[in-house]
Amino acid sequence: MMPRAFAPVLFCSFAALLAIHPAAAAPVSLANKTVHLAIAQDDDAAIYARTLAPYLAKALPGQPAVVVDAAAGRDARAALDVFVATAKSDGTTVLIDNTRPFNPLARDLQTALAEGATLVPIGGNASPGTALVVAVRAFDRLYDEQQPPVIVGGRNPPSPGAETALWGKAYLYWNVRWALAQANTDTLAKALDSGTIDMAALSNADTAQRLVASDRFQILCQSGMLQNGAIDLRPEFLGPLFGDLIANEITDETQNQAYDYWRTVSALGIVAALPQKTPSPIADAFKAAFATATDNPEFQAKFTIAGGLPTAQSAVSVAKMLTALVQSPPRARAAIRDMAAKQGLAAGG
Repeated sequence: MMPRAFAPVLFCSFAALLAIHPAAAAPVSLANKTVHLAIAQDDDAAIYARTLAPYLAKALPGQPAVVVDAAAGRDARAALDVFVATAKSDGTTVLIDNTRPFNPLARDLQTALAEGATLVPIGGNASPGTALVVAVRAFDRLYDEQQPPVIVGGRNPPSPGAETALWGKAYLYWNVRWALAQANTDTLAKALDSGTIDMAALSNADTAQRLVASDRFQILCQSGMLQNGAIDLRPEFLGPLFGDLIANEITDETQNQAYDYWRTVSALGIVAALPQKTPSPIADAFKAAFATATDNPEFQAKFTIAGGLPTAQSAVSVAKMLTALVQSPPRARAAIRDMAAKQGLAAGG
């Protein structure tokens, strides 16, 4: 199958954030300094940050100490708030965060997007994609509204991967109902095993494959993953792309803009960024160091062992995707929240 071309809706530059500075600026050196990687407490981006830290330290000019600082906030949104409010623009603090603050159903989304517009991306790691796993016992009910609905589990608000079911119900007439009480992959897998829920979006390939191997579950579809500018199948997930299932079903312009917003959030994954007003020489040094660190086969191997999927994104790619989110039409974001409300989901969790 040919890769699906992926491009955020809008491609305005971050020129205001990446302002050009005089070419005669002194060479950047972070020798004898400590760089803090700001993460949320117990956040899934923490694994990425802890794996990245020693390789980033080696790649930065002056080889500073790089430490992971989990004091930024209790969750991804709090970490973003604290970073934007307190981080200095001297290269000593880098945000490593996931995209939950930009989830269309997240609390106070407009403020999160305004904060996101201030970030100076140095790179990122694309989402590994999700497989929508459904119990075999429930599959026939998915397309028969005369039967009890298929129960979809997840956190509250649901992850972008789980929100696939929102679009499935709205446009593919899936017979589903939400039961949001599971916080992570382990609790989702246990709820599926026990029959508490019938469907869940899983990004961990080992967990998804274990469930499918039991012959009690199957993969309904997958989100795919962003690679080289295109959404392509993740080979570990033996299921069709959701984008193929819903293709040509959405004809309204606002709904198409809403779908593009959700698809961008789903693909973005982890963002690494400096605060606004960071001088270009410092930002450029971090972009180069990030690219070197994430291209290191040893880093990639260790992140894979830790349960991650290394799919590095350039600063330019992350900036374009953030810009697309920030400048998306408010009516498009509202359309997703309205769709969720009709299905019994309140924005903000």
